[in-house]
Amino acid sequence: MERRRTERYEINVSANIVFNNNTYKGVIENFSNGGLGVRCALNENLKSITTGSRIDVEFNVSYQNKVNFQCETRWKREYNDQEHGAILKVGLEYIEMKD
Repeated sequence: MERRRTERYEINVSANIVFNNNTYKGVIENFSNGGLGVRCALNENLKSITTGSRIDVEFNVSYQNKVNFQCETRWKREYNDQEHGAILKVGLEYIEMKD
C-alpha cells in the first residue's frame, strides 16, 4: 500500500472548478501540501478529464480574499450517489497559485 507523501486535512469548502473554459460548482473535500481532493456533479464535459488534465480551482478563504490554483489531475473516480446523482471526484496536484 502506497503511503501519502504529506498529511491530508478534511474540509468542506465550496469552490469553482474550471475545466475547458467552463466553470462548475464543486466542493473541496480535503487538502495537503501537495494538492486537493475535489467533488462535483458529473456531466459530459467533465467525463473527458483524464490523468494530466489541467483544472483551475477557485475558492474564498475570507469574505474578500479568493484563492485560485492551477492543478493537474492525478486520479479521477465517477460514481452514482442516490442522493446527488452522478458524481465526479478528482485528486489534483498543485501546479501554481494564480492571481
